[in-house]
Amino acid sequence: MKKYNEALDQYQKYIDEDPESHSINGLYGKAKTYLALDSKDDAENNIQKALELMPDHPDLIRLKKEIDKHI
Repeated sequence: MKKYNEALDQYQKYIDEDPESHSINGLYGKAKTYLALDSKDDAENNIQKALELMPDHPDLIRLKKEIDKHI
């Protein structure tokens, strides 16, 4: 569990570093991490934010479908 929390911290730092160019990858990483932690609401929130920035991104769409299966 500690490694997941460290990953979440790193993704947030990555987003904070350069929100315009790092947000999508950081939000994607956070969503995957939250899904691994079985925190589906947090995963959903992060993937939704990423999809707002880039609604046609295939990886984001795939992860959204994966999250929806678990909700």
